Amino acid sequence: MTRYLLQRVAALIGIVFIISVGCFYLIHFLPGDPAALILGPTASPAQVHALHKAMGLDKPIWTQYGIWLGHALHGNLGLGEPSGVAVSTLIGGAYKLDIELIIISQFLAFLIAIPLSVYSARRPRGVLDQASTSVSFGLFCLPGFIIVLWAVNFLTIRWPIFPGPDTNPYPTGGSWISNIGNNLYVLLLPSIVLALGSIAIYFRLLRNEMVFTLQEEFITAARSKGLTTNRVLWRHAVRPSSITMLTSAGNNIALLITGLFIVEVKFALPGLGYDLLRAIYSNDYLTIQGIALFSAVTVVVVNFVIDLVTPLIDPRIARA
Repeated sequence: MTRYLLQRVAALIGIVFIISVGCFYLIHFLPGDPAALILGPTASPAQVHALHKAMGLDKPIWTQYGIWLGHALHGNLGLGEPSGVAVSTLIGGAYKLDIELIIISQFLAFLIAIPLSVYSARRPRGVLDQASTSVSFGLFCLPGFIIVLWAVNFLTIRWPIFPGPDTNPYPTGGSWISNIGNNLYVLLLPSIVLALGSIAIYFRLLRNEMVFTLQEEFITAARSKGLTTNRVLWRHAVRPSSITMLTSAGNNIALLITGLFIVEVKFALPGLGYDLLRAIYSNDYLTIQGIALFSAVTVVVVNFVIDLVTPLIDPRIARA
């Protein structure tokens, strides 16, 4: 287990290093002077020169990277333009919404996908299995932006069951506990939209693994002991069948981050996706760089956590 942990930590450090190099060069790949691009066409030569010295652009490229990495490790990702707000402050104010959306959507996805997979695998090609497989295939193939448009059109405009776009999930005044109901109410529909694709992925993976697991000899032995069907399914079959699903949950975070951008823009939620779109429109390269770095590192850390959790479910993974 110690060797497995060290391998995962070494891989984490290596991948984060590669990501940091890629994000650092993001601005240098652009044509022209990075300082002039960051400040915009109205900047004076004196301002461009000052930013050159502040960012170390007059130094060798690896020295520039070292300066930038040192600032990034201390939470200094530069100032966004034209707002002048620190990029780290902007990310710090927006990422809590992204985390909420991911947690709520994944909770809903597991809550629906796991029982549906278990009982569908119990009778393969049965009515429940065929209906669930058909619906999950449709959700898997349906583009996310189409689901967002339907949800907004039907559930917030035609039938105002949920609050529409521009509703603030963090109203001013009152304590956090008093506002939690409003917060969940505003974020429920966006979370459902995000959960639909995850439900399709988790259902198909767990259902297929469950079908094979239920044919194993240890399941036959458990049934021969007179254990109830539910005990066999939930105590003996789910655990060894869930490894692939849990592994894909980490990879699914990357898809969720992309989906978050679409959902946040359509629902006008003040998350990283909404801020990224505004940064692209205003040519705010430092904000784009900071959000890209934060999002990529988040995906890597989530996959690292998944890698640590899976051996606890199946110790054979650590010994492989």
